[in-house]
Amino acid sequence: MEYNNNFHKKEELRLKDVFKIVWHHILFIFIMIIIGISISSLYLYFQPSIYSANGSMEVITYDKSNMQTNDLLQKTFYANKEVDKELEKLLTYEINRKVIENMNLSTQFFTRDGYRDIELYEDKVPIKIDVKSVKYKFLGRKVKLIPYKDGYKLEIDYGYIEKISKDIFKKKIITIDNRLFPYNKPIKTKFFEITISKKGELKEPIYFKLNGSSRDIYENIVKKRLFVIQKNKNAPIIDISYEDNIPKRATEYINKLLLVFQNEGRIEKSKRNNQISNFLSKELAKNRKELKEAERALEEYKIRHKAVKTSTQADLIIRDLNNIDMAISDNHIKEIIVDDILTRVQEGDFKSIGSLLVQLNDKVNTQLIQSLQKLELDESRLSSEYTDEYPKLMVIRKQINITKQKIYKNIETLKNSFINKRRNLQRLKSIKEKALQRLPIDEINIVNLNRKYKLKIEMNDYLSKKQQANETIKSAIISDYRIVERAYLPKKPIKPKRTLIHVLAIATALLLGVVLSLLNNSFNGKIKNIDDIENITTIPIYGLLPIFKKNRKPTIRVFQEPQSPLANSFRDLRTNLQFALNRDSSNSILITSMSPFYGKSLIASNLGAIFQLAGYKSIVIDLNLKNPSLDRFFDIDGSNEGMSSYLRGDSNMSDIIFQTEYPNLDFIPAGKRVINSSELILSHRLEIMLNKLKEVYDYIIIDSTNLISSKDTLYLTKYTDINLVVLKINSSRKKDIKKLEKMINRYKLKNIGFVINSTKKRVENYI
Repeated sequence: MEYNNNFHKKEELRLKDVFKIVWHHILFIFIMIIIGISISSLYLYFQPSIYSANGSMEVITYDKSNMQTNDLLQKTFYANKEVDKELEKLLTYEINRKVIENMNLSTQFFTRDGYRDIELYEDKVPIKIDVKSVKYKFLGRKVKLIPYKDGYKLEIDYGYIEKISKDIFKKKIITIDNRLFPYNKPIKTKFFEITISKKGELKEPIYFKLNGSSRDIYENIVKKRLFVIQKNKNAPIIDISYEDNIPKRATEYINKLLLVFQNEGRIEKSKRNNQISNFLSKELAKNRKELKEAERALEEYKIRHKAVKTSTQADLIIRDLNNIDMAISDNHIKEIIVDDILTRVQEGDFKSIGSLLVQLNDKVNTQLIQSLQKLELDESRLSSEYTDEYPKLMVIRKQINITKQKIYKNIETLKNSFINKRRNLQRLKSIKEKALQRLPIDEINIVNLNRKYKLKIEMNDYLSKKQQANETIKSAIISDYRIVERAYLPKKPIKPKRTLIHVLAIATALLLGVVLSLLNNSFNGKIKNIDDIENITTIPIYGLLPIFKKNRKPTIRVFQEPQSPLANSFRDLRTNLQFALNRDSSNSILITSMSPFYGKSLIASNLGAIFQLAGYKSIVIDLNLKNPSLDRFFDIDGSNEGMSSYLRGDSNMSDIIFQTEYPNLDFIPAGKRVINSSELILSHRLEIMLNKLKEVYDYIIIDSTNLISSKDTLYLTKYTDINLVVLKINSSRKKDIKKLEKMINRYKLKNIGFVINSTKKRVENYI
């Protein structure tokens, strides 16, 4: 059969091939899955269940543009809230500090269950610890308390990994103190100062961690567990969640945080309202004093002089002067406010000027203050996470300085505008007063006294109304935050998601097993089954030989076990070869392989035997002159005369043909070993011998060297009718087939076929 080298399959991994490779490695993949499940189970064993308590709060906002009044106090009282800014405020230390201090999170307690720690909380904790101080480097370090009859001992609880690391690197284990400490008395070590008292009976060791100050607790614990989001940008609702392995503690934290934040809103509004109230009280007291003085002066003048009737011109001048004086008083109030703002800004206090700017209706600076607050929140958040050299932090700090400078310059400009307005009003007042001077002297005096008196009355009424309105607002103060939903005790943990982790572990192990199987198949390159051959080449396969137990002494198995699976496989090989060969003439068959130890000699000897059993006269020739082995199968000593002596001309053909104990089966040994056999193989005597043998024998089986060790075998293919290359499952490599294809194309080899040794293909037991 001629091999068509113009048509062959490409070596590509198809889905069918993948399944076959995976199935071949199914035990390995199953072991990987077991390992994956074991690792995930071990991981979950040490992971505590985490619960999430959730609450929500509404930020009450006001649209000043829709207010029915332009009252200065109302605009001051109702400060517009930005939800994004409130989100940031909820995450700040200042808001959380009061919750942390109220909940006493400075100490955590644990008991050991097997190899894992279980945290205790509230009534389940048998001891109480009052912390005076703790070293920063010792924060979060677990301490073991060992109870004794008259006290307790303390030691650092090292984890398993830490212990192993210290053993490997010979690091010294640090101890706290070997003393027996008494309960209810302060103790001082190099790490902390604490007082431990018993709340109940204590028999087993208990573990505790010192978390430090409220700032340490916020940075190391709370900050990582608190989450604040606005789910719907169109609704001012803030959702707050806190994660903890103690569900009750998570619930308490959220509810206390909601109350603290709501109360902060009331405090902020009260502070803003008190600023207005104090200012109005001072101005009202001052004005009432001036009103009494003006009233007394007017009465004394009327007593000394009889009442003077004023003219229409005087009344007009008085009305204008009253309006100017009211404007001057209003401007004076604003000047006082802006001076207060400027003083605070010069002292670096930008936080308290927001409400004062609203009183001045200064929208530009109010917006700048809001921007400054947001920048300061961002700066606080980043500074707790990064160093001063962090680029984004440096940019924000630069923006903060620029914003502060803008606010300061704007306030100076605002102050100058009030000063200029006062000067203009003073000039206008001076003009009206000069017009008043042209009136009779008595009329001037009574006009001035009346004007001053009426002005103080109007100012008193104005300030009284403002104070009354402010007191009304003060008595009805509510927070700008409304609790929508309090936190409830969570029933199920949110993490770790145990089922999901197991599923992911199985999936990962399965995927890793498949990938490793494919990589092993790719890099190892060994032929695992018949499909590996059929997927990469169209070279025909003539025979499949099963795995069999080897005998210590080489024998011809088809004679010893004629009904065995191995003998049946040789019968199948014989049939396939007969279909491929010409039955009307003598046929020669070459047996070779790509590498040694694939079973060439066994196949050559048994193939000759199986033809002999069918009544065909056969001869087996050992042309492996470098490493002959066929003589052991036939139990014939061919070390003296054989193919080597014949090809050198030292022996005749009749001298080297040995009859075996089996009729119709002869054997020609290799003779003496020859290191360089090329010259002998190329001898014309070989061709003469093969032609003469074809006249006598039906089948000539030639055992040769492997194709990798010697190219002599390539020369032999010109004399043979079919050339069988032996491949061995789990030994031969796919690249061997590629090398063979290259040889076929290069040397124009024909009639190449495979015999596969050590297959797992099921074979009929006995015929």
